[in-house]
Amino acid sequence: MPICIFFIIKIIIGLSNLQIKPLFVEPGTPWENGYVESFNRSLRKECLGWIKYQESEIPGLTHCVEEWLRYYHYVRPHISLGIRPPLEIESVTF
Repeated sequence: MPICIFFIIKIIIGLSNLQIKPLFVEPGTPWENGYVESFNRSLRKECLGWIKYQESEIPGLTHCVEEWLRYYHYVRPHISLGIRPPLEIESVTF
């Protein structure tokens, strides 16, 4: 069974525990979920590249993705935030 099925099951169980009902987007309609599509594109473009990884390579990518997520959430400027990093917005908000 592909690894993504186990991941999806864990996500659905976690959401259920939080009493959150997931909404599914029709395949082939990325415009229905622009925020996630934008994030996925950035992750691919800035961190992972466009190649397909083998299952055996996934553990080695963990550190790379964790570092990129820290950069993405705290340092990287976002167009939706007026070309400012989220950390700057957070310090103003709180």
